[in-house]
Amino acid sequence: MSKVEKTAEKAAMPAILSDKELWNKIIVDNVNDIVGVTDINGKLLYISPNVEQIVGWAPSDRINLNGLDLVHEDDIPNVNRWLSQLSNTQEISFEYRFLNKSGHYVWLENSIKLFINPDDKQAYMVFITRDIQKRKELEQQLVSTAEELSKSNQMKDKLITLVAHDLQNPIYSVITLSNFIRSKLDTINKQELLDFISQINDTAQNSFILLENLILLDKVNGRDVSLNPEKIKVKKLISDNLLLLKDQISHKELEVNIQITDDLCLNADFYIFDTIIKNILSNAAKYTHNKGQIAVSAVRNDGNVIVTIKDTGIGMSKEQQKYIFQVDTRKRLNSMSTAHGSGLGLIICKDLIAQQGGSIEVESNIKKGTKFTITFPQQVKKSG
Repeated sequence: MSKVEKTAEKAAMPAILSDKELWNKIIVDNVNDIVGVTDINGKLLYISPNVEQIVGWAPSDRINLNGLDLVHEDDIPNVNRWLSQLSNTQEISFEYRFLNKSGHYVWLENSIKLFINPDDKQAYMVFITRDIQKRKELEQQLVSTAEELSKSNQMKDKLITLVAHDLQNPIYSVITLSNFIRSKLDTINKQELLDFISQINDTAQNSFILLENLILLDKVNGRDVSLNPEKIKVKKLISDNLLLLKDQISHKELEVNIQITDDLCLNADFYIFDTIIKNILSNAAKYTHNKGQIAVSAVRNDGNVIVTIKDTGIGMSKEQQKYIFQVDTRKRLNSMSTAHGSGLGLIICKDLIAQQGGSIEVESNIKKGTKFTITFPQQVKKSG
């Protein structure tokens, strides 16, 4: 038996894990994120060793304790609200502040899913925790810079830094998963392989959208957006973008309904219109719970094409909707429970649409979903 196998065999494993999952433990003990298991009441049964590196607490400090006792008191209501939505059919994600062993709070992001153990029929919570402290600090720096310098070059540099950081973890995940698949190809069954490939595909798609936003960022801030209008079939463009999201849609069992006639067209810059649609659809798929719905419609109206994208996702409060498109108010938005990522895509979308004489509006309610309405001129004039 190899040294790694002996180490794994001696490791303290919770009763809910079977022998065939020992190789999974080797993986989770060596990735950057924290992986853990609690009972249904939140009592910690297992946590990976890197918890000490991220929050200072050793696994032995936290076993049999409840993680809520170290969550910032202002974040506890949001955490409890998210946990109340937990079921064995969907994964929930939320951000919160957690007390480091040194006595200060750090920002963490949790993804949790309910697991019913077939052996004892008991429910457990399996979670992955990511350190997002640097990202939060970068967001704060970004907002401060935006308030002082508006859309100056310094603000653009901060945005680029933020996006680059947001790309770091997805790229690392792709590298880790692909290396793992390559090393374990002979032992992974077909379903596990498909799940891993689906994760890689989702990560790559989201990263690609982020890169497209980064490319447009330079043009938007420099007001160097050249328009090259061409005839665009609206239904085909939307269908093509949904096809790019098919793995995520299939994995979450989302119901997608398109109500657009085949002959509906507009004359616009394909790359810009495609980027706008791609961002809104990607957000709809990302923030809609398992077995939710996404509805897309488009109609002609008084020289415009109006595209509506509606989902049954996590939704936003009225206050959040006031800040969703504004760089200089992201500080307020990032402190709210449903805010994720840099928000760069929506900010760029609003700017691009406005430059071409269009508009974008949002309607949303917490837990009931979000509707984006995009009004786009049917004829966009060439520029540049």
